[in-house]
Amino acid sequence: MTDHSAAVKVVTCFLLIVSFIAVVACLTTNWQVLRRKVSSVTLLLSTLIASIASGAAVSVAATHGLGQASPLSDDQVVVMQKALYSMEVLYVLTLGLGKLSVMVLFYSLLSSTGQSKSVLAATGLLLIWVVVMAIVVCLQCHPPEVWNIVGGKCLDVSGIWIAFGVMNILVEIMIIAVPSFIIFRLQLSLKRRLVVISCFGIRILDIAGSIVQLCYVRNFKLHADSPLPTNVWQWAICSQVLQTVAILSACVPYLREFLESFPSVGIQCDQVFGQ
Repeated sequence: MTDHSAAVKVVTCFLLIVSFIAVVACLTTNWQVLRRKVSSVTLLLSTLIASIASGAAVSVAATHGLGQASPLSDDQVVVMQKALYSMEVLYVLTLGLGKLSVMVLFYSLLSSTGQSKSVLAATGLLLIWVVVMAIVVCLQCHPPEVWNIVGGKCLDVSGIWIAFGVMNILVEIMIIAVPSFIIFRLQLSLKRRLVVISCFGIRILDIAGSIVQLCYVRNFKLHADSPLPTNVWQWAICSQVLQTVAILSACVPYLREFLESFPSVGIQCDQVFGQ
């Protein structure tokens, strides 16, 4: 087995830099508009913070054995499992907060159009999904060693992540479908409709990433020749990629072109930008 720990840390660091630059660029270029969207901006920043914390946890796991070929000490195994556990919880929160940021922003833009009920319902379902999955992941093993997937009494960890991946895909489909359906009912020009739908359609990348990640869930199964979760490094990298994609796709609706597609909302983008 090749040592992949260095690659895990390098890729994670690069993805975090991309995420940070994307959020900063998004907020600074449109701050005059976005400063009035406190809830959605707060959720976006929370997504970035959770992603950074998740990346830090992955780096700690890689330092203490994740992806390494050499034998590990008992202390390394414990630290690695705790770091992986932290990463998993933060991973769920990152994806959930990113999705909520988009839906809350869309809801605020539609609040004066009378077309926001379906968005509110979808946001409610999304919130329930995030809370349930966060609880399941937090309690994947019997307390107090909820992190001990090697020696503890645990649920089917691979089953949990298969369920999460499938539901994540379904949630993404909902986030694409609901706004697209609403946009076709609004009195907008074809160009503006296409802009809005394209901004949500880019979330197909999230679906593609989830499908790839599902291919590596099997690595959570512990075998006689691999009794430690050192080989879940591929799944861990996929999780970091998905977090970055989630942040990028969450930033897209904050672009000026998207915001200007809603002339009926309280904020007049043209006036803000001096046009």
